[in-house]
Amino acid sequence: MKGNIAIVNLLLGQSNIDALDTDGKTAVSLAVTGNHEQVSEVLLGRNHIEKSTQVSYVDDLVRMRNETTNKNIILLINSFIQSAQEQEKQIQRRQTEELETLRQEELEREHVENIKLEREERMEKIKYEEMEREMRENEQNIRQDELAREKERLERIEDQKRKDDEELEQIRQSEMIEMARRQKEIEEEKIRQREEAIAREIEEEKARRQAETEKQKEQEIADQRAKECESFSVEHATRENVSPTPETLPELTPRAHPDSNPVSTPCEYVQSTPEASPQATPREHSPQSTPREEISPEAIEPEPPTSVPIPTTTRRRLALLIGNAKYVHAGELNNPTRDVKLIAQKLEQVNFEVTTVCDAKTHHDMEDPVKQFSARLSELGDQVDCCLFYYAGHGLQTQGRNYLVPTQIDITCETDILRKCAELGSMIDAINECSNEKTVQIVIVDACRAEYQAPAWRSITRDLPPPGLVRVSPPSGCFALFSTAAGTKAFDTCKESEECSPFALALSRVLHPEIELSKLAKEVTKDVKRMTNRRQTPYNSSDLDDDFFF
Repeated sequence: MKGNIAIVNLLLGQSNIDALDTDGKTAVSLAVTGNHEQVSEVLLGRNHIEKSTQVSYVDDLVRMRNETTNKNIILLINSFIQSAQEQEKQIQRRQTEELETLRQEELEREHVENIKLEREERMEKIKYEEMEREMRENEQNIRQDELAREKERLERIEDQKRKDDEELEQIRQSEMIEMARRQKEIEEEKIRQREEAIAREIEEEKARRQAETEKQKEQEIADQRAKECESFSVEHATRENVSPTPETLPELTPRAHPDSNPVSTPCEYVQSTPEASPQATPREHSPQSTPREEISPEAIEPEPPTSVPIPTTTRRRLALLIGNAKYVHAGELNNPTRDVKLIAQKLEQVNFEVTTVCDAKTHHDMEDPVKQFSARLSELGDQVDCCLFYYAGHGLQTQGRNYLVPTQIDITCETDILRKCAELGSMIDAINECSNEKTVQIVIVDACRAEYQAPAWRSITRDLPPPGLVRVSPPSGCFALFSTAAGTKAFDTCKESEECSPFALALSRVLHPEIELSKLAKEVTKDVKRMTNRRQTPYNSSDLDDDFFF
């Protein structure tokens, strides 16, 4: 459009034609001839300027039109303005089309982008869903594996539990069979003792009745002989008219009963005939003779029987002492065997027959001496005044029961305690069942000296048994004394003595013949609390009706 302005300037004489290009020159020649439309067509293709430039161009043409009076130039300027306006419209239309095209392209591009985004989102969603599905499958597989492992573990536990239950049932059945056998033996022994006692009572009753019968016969014979002597003396005195004298009395000689002991049986007096005794010849009474004192038959008494003392049965005292110190799979203790020796010496001083067992290896080595001890109690019966059971060593509790630990067992689980240890309650019951009802039963337990160290058990589980022993209710006629309270530990040594436990030391100090059993327990408790600074407190439980002195 600058070219148009140059043409107008040339026509107005304000420019040189040489400044125009070929199209400009053609436009000038056409403008001169008056062919304004062709001028516009010639110049139409070269008017490609911005809108702002086009506005200034139209303004310049309007200004030039106003300044000239040449009609041709005015027509030319009008054609230029018209061409510029049409061109502006075309430019606007083209711009509008371009904008529409751009908008369509933008929309298409946005649509494509949206489609691409949707596709990407769909792909992401599919990928996410695939990942979620894989995660769910993995989680499901993991859960199934865990469930399978858990099921397998539970099956193993159930199998182990079933095996343990079967073993416990076998142990329980064997214990029941053993208890039934022991009960049967005890019943048979009691029946035998009862039969023997009844037989002894029958024999004693027979002997007593026979002795009473013989004594009654002897008394009747003595009374009869006395009456005969009296009647004979009266008749003889009447016939001779003299008082009976020793010379005139019949000679009385003792005669032993053929079936009795002459020492223990009263003598029978028999009358000797006159023919047998020449001194029995009667003689006349002389006034110078001194009358003799009349002897009545009652004055002649039979010699009393000599009593033979019946020996009384001596009451005996039995004691069984067990001490375990040399533990192989747990902490070795220092003093249980020494405590057993110390208490054995003290018990022997108060007339106990002591049996000791040291370092029992298995529960059989602990239970067999108890069975032998119980059998001996049953055999002696009421001859036993007191029986005593003493234990020193490791002790454990589980399922509400107390167990004494042998020296060479390895405990890895609770079942090992039930199978390999000696149950204290069964041992007490065995002693109680075989004891006479008048026998005082004493149980002394110095256990739980330290926490039982079970390395194999600790490597498997932390579910260790609680410390100490559970509280024990003794059976009828039994007195139980424990070195420490239920659920607590006892000391193996003390400052006053490294050679024995404080409980054994206190027990040995107060054990003497004049002390009563309950007072002994009080003194032991008092002394142990003093030696351990109240960190160990013995306790006792009694079912005795009467006091017992050692």
